[in-house]
This record gives sequence, structure tokens and C-alpha cells, in this order.
Amino acid sequence: MDLEFPEDFERLSREAETAIFRTIQECLTNIHRHSESTTATIRITASDSHVCVEVGIEQGYPAGKQFEMGSTASLEWESGACEKELRQLGGSLESIRTGGTLVVARLPATVASASTAVA
Repeated sequence: MDLEFPEDFERLSREAETAIFRTIQECLTNIHRHSESTTATIRITASDSHVCVEVGIEQGYPAGKQFEMGSTASLEWESGACEKELRQLGGSLESIRTGGTLVVARLPATVASASTAVA
């Protein structure tokens, strides 16, 4: 696994950190269970407007697994719990399939900032 994030990346609100943790956990669990990939890349970036988490694999899911899960089902999201949690915080979740798979989670910076979190 490769992890990339800025050296000056600061703590986020508890809600944002929990949502990001659960999203990464769900991605890695499903990669392990369903893909043929032996590696994953996690990239975390922040801007003035949002925090972005990307979890990607170079090698996609086997065709048999895609068929098994159904054409409209998402292998990355067997349950919608992560997506629901992100949306409740004003964020979004997107899964992009190419030769591999890239899951992108975004949270507004105003929600993610630890300085605006209520104790």
C-alpha cells in the first residue's frame, strides 16, 4: 500500500476523520475481498474548499466478480454506509472504473476543519 499526503496536513474534525477512516477501511476491505490487486494507493489532499481522499488500484476487479455483483451494483460499496456518512457531512463519493478502480471521497473544508469542530 502506498500512502500519500502533504507533510503539513493538519488534524481534521472528529467527524471528518471518522468518515475518512471508514471510507478507506471499506475500500481496502473490498479490494482485499474482491479484486485481484495486490497493492492500493491512498492519496489525501486538502485545498481551501475541500479535503479529498482517493483510494485506487491499478488492476480492476475480475469480470466474474463484476457479473456476480450485477451490472448496476458497485463492488466498492456493498453497503451505502460510507457514502451516507459522507453525504450527511456535505461530502460526496465517486467510483471511477478504468483499467483499475479509483474511489474519490470529498468533504467540504468547513466540515473537515478541526478548528470549526464542536467539542
